[in-house]
Amino acid sequence: MTVACVALGIYQVKLAWNALPVHIGPIRFSLTIYPPLVICLWMLFWLGFEWAFLSAYLATFWLAVYSGMKADWAACCLLWWIPWRLRCTRWRIVRRESHLTCEA
Repeated sequence: MTVACVALGIYQVKLAWNALPVHIGPIRFSLTIYPPLVICLWMLFWLGFEWAFLSAYLATFWLAVYSGMKADWAACCLLWWIPWRLRCTRWRIVRRESHLTCEA
């Protein structure tokens, strides 16, 4: 799954899926498609926090390096992932306390 996060993230950068204009009648907004977010959120609930965090961090690191950022600066991306980690922890607590299960 981590390899899929990195590969789809690089694919997203190559195809420039950032700020795609969407027009629905009078409503106009920009939409960014970021596959690693979807994959890591899925991993959070089914595989656990550690796997999701590791994949999210590695995808961010390699996408930053691929986009031209120096590796030492890309390693600092961890600072931007701390809020993501806190949000994921909050979702895990909500899921645990509400006794939701992943079985159909």
